[in-house]
Amino acid sequence: MQTGMAGTTMDDIAAEAGVSKLTVYNHFGNKEDLFETVIRVKCEGHTGDHIFDSLTGKAPKDELFGIGMAFISLIYSEEAIALHRVIISEGPKNPEMGRLFYAAGPESLFGRFIKYLEKIEKGGVYKFPDKRDAAGRFFCLFKGELHMRVLLGIPPKPTGRELEKLARDSVEFFLNAFRV
Repeated sequence: MQTGMAGTTMDDIAAEAGVSKLTVYNHFGNKEDLFETVIRVKCEGHTGDHIFDSLTGKAPKDELFGIGMAFISLIYSEEAIALHRVIISEGPKNPEMGRLFYAAGPESLFGRFIKYLEKIEKGGVYKFPDKRDAAGRFFCLFKGELHMRVLLGIPPKPTGRELEKLARDSVEFFLNAFRV
């Protein structure tokens, strides 16, 4: 996060990890695979299968709020903000970095979320004609102006209460949009 992907060598990574460069190569193959693994592990820690496994779709307002808060804890974390800045700054020079991030993070999350939307639909109260689009819209609701301020380093940082209100309002907006 300090020097970006292009400015970080496998020697730097090995030194930081306290292992040999050969160990890093043996374990990850290359820097791109290491980057993808880091993103996937970070995203799965906040919004992985463990978040979705117990959801039934029978209490969508509460369950979506839980998903929203998990997502917020990820995207508003210092690590995620720093990563976002690196990806945006390096994207034009290294488009593969953006593709790797998208596949390991958002695309993976959207897949889990789409399966959850199918559970909600079984209740007959909500209909998601294009579940992929609905997933994108849901997660974009948590970013907006507040997230942009954080990315740009404009104080003050949002409080827990503000983030919780964002989650509740976003869930309400989302459910109203797809009510039958």
